[in-house]
Amino acid sequence: MFVFDAQNITTKKNFDLFVEAKMSYFKQRKDDLFKKYSTLEKSCWDGDFEKYESFRYEYSEIIYGIMLDAISKYRSYLPDKCLIAEFGSFAKRTERIFSDLDFTICYDEPKTEQYEVAEVLIDYTLASILGFSIDHIHGKFQHYPDMPEIHLYSDKDNHYRLVFQDGSIDYKCGPETLIENLIHIKNVRDYQSMITGYEEKYIYKCNIDCLYSIKILENSTKHDFLGDLSALEQKYDICDGYVFDLDPYELKNSFQVSEIKQVLKSKGVVEFYIFIASLRKKLNFSDSYSMNISELWSNKVLLEFFGTAYIVELKKSFLEFIFYFNRIEFSLNRRSIPLSTRCYEVFTLISINELLAQDWGRTTDVEAIIESRNKLTSIVQQGLFHLRNQRP
Repeated sequence: MFVFDAQNITTKKNFDLFVEAKMSYFKQRKDDLFKKYSTLEKSCWDGDFEKYESFRYEYSEIIYGIMLDAISKYRSYLPDKCLIAEFGSFAKRTERIFSDLDFTICYDEPKTEQYEVAEVLIDYTLASILGFSIDHIHGKFQHYPDMPEIHLYSDKDNHYRLVFQDGSIDYKCGPETLIENLIHIKNVRDYQSMITGYEEKYIYKCNIDCLYSIKILENSTKHDFLGDLSALEQKYDICDGYVFDLDPYELKNSFQVSEIKQVLKSKGVVEFYIFIASLRKKLNFSDSYSMNISELWSNKVLLEFFGTAYIVELKKSFLEFIFYFNRIEFSLNRRSIPLSTRCYEVFTLISINELLAQDWGRTTDVEAIIESRNKLTSIVQQGLFHLRNQRP
């Protein structure tokens, strides 16, 4: 068991009151938004990508506000000078309704138990409000020190306890996530370690899909985070030699949920994002280090190079893909089945379509979902072909 003593920070009563108030707020805002945009109606993808983009923007703003409120709640128990940065799908604007939250809290003061517990309170607050397991709240891109003792633990040790003066809260992380979650909790927080972690990504050419979308939530330190990241980008060509996996995908009659997640995320949205990232040095379309997908559709350099018709088609296919990604994730989540690479539950084409039909009628089946991925990657392939033949 891993115990976090919050007795000098808050009471269980105050913790619960804050979470309950935010849960009520989140439910009301989400319900209103879903009703406004008919999100749960059994209708086909109608191609109205502007409407769907508006829905996604408004939903992401709700999530963003909740994240800021949770951080603000316990901010005074962290060092005075912090760099707090969001990354991941919400910062990239490739998010789905059930996307994880990704943000890093960085400071140069020595790490203390209070600082660690404050972060745990922030993470568990967000997980509770959004109905997530704690492992859906990520704080990656720190430079993880060698911590061999962490690997002595196994799933039988998967038990966390938050202790208050007036009670306690026990919880667990999801299957096969204990080690990753412990390293997140226990790792260092200093700035140089974080930059070292980022440089490792450039050196080893990994995690490309998370590098270029950073939203600074607070920077009361002296560090120029985006400037230092920009220097790394100039030093390395992380996309050079990257081999895309864009071939059409077809499900077999029987498959695990983990395969669906891999196809839609690793072979879908990640490949799409890396395609955009690869254009940074090739076309020099962005003046700043950080970018998000929603800003690309009106980018003058991309419009001039690829043409308006191509960019519009890329936008349409991307949003249709996210539409279907949300639908299957919603249906599985409703039945307490995580759309995860760690979910090994087996479906057949018939059984998954029967499940989808219960929520969406005949408007959504797994073939349409996979085809939306294939359509997106086909358009990415067209863009790569154009790049090879028309590169200035």
